[in-house]
Amino acid sequence: GFPLFALSRLGIYDEKVFQTASGLLAAKLSEDPPLPTQGLRQWLLACNSLNHSLTEFSESIAGYKPSESWVKEEDSRLHQMAG
Repeated sequence: GFPLFALSRLGIYDEKVFQTASGLLAAKLSEDPPLPTQGLRQWLLACNSLNHSLTEFSESIAGYKPSESWVKEEDSRLHQMAG
């Protein structure tokens, strides 16, 4: 499972944990291969559900280029990621 997503589903929030994990995940967005789309979705949903700001990582998130086309993603899931 994805730890931040699991923590958010339990309503557990620790700013330092979310900030550290977000930094690691933001770095993975530009790696080859990049963070899988599922990982990005879970990260965004976890942070959104607990109101954790990702402003610091907005450029990395906006520049994300998935290894597969967004065409495979369901419309409802794309709307979830957009917040």
